[in-house]
Amino acid sequence: MNNENQIKHIVFDLFGVLLTINSDNQIILLEEGISLLKQCLHYGYNIFLLSNCSSSTMATLKQKHPDIFNIFQGIVIPRDVGYKKPNIKIFEHLLEKFNLEAQECYFIDDSIENILSAELLGMHAILYTNPEATLKTLNDKNIL
Repeated sequence: MNNENQIKHIVFDLFGVLLTINSDNQIILLEEGISLLKQCLHYGYNIFLLSNCSSSTMATLKQKHPDIFNIFQGIVIPRDVGYKKPNIKIFEHLLEKFNLEAQECYFIDDSIENILSAELLGMHAILYTNPEATLKTLNDKNIL
């Protein structure tokens, strides 16, 4: 059996995949990323968030978009562990806190440094460049 058929968890980055900041410094939902998040949920995956955002930003986002943030079965931000991505310790914290096996996780992020850290731990990872390419990769790997 191919390792990618054992995927149980999808770990999302926040900014650049699900949200962006516009020229007025306002946080905007990326509808294509949100759609991908919901597709992963629909296919029965456990959904987690690993973000470098601050605790105050996270609190504001959770209050403003509870329908999105209630999807996540777990969230890790630097305040939780004292490290930011791409530091491998934040990835280890995610795996330990939620009792996840690295090889059962797919990590989606828009930073190559973060992707490399996830892969060092044995996680599968996709560099998010656009929603179509990410969806194609997940389809090609029989994840969706």
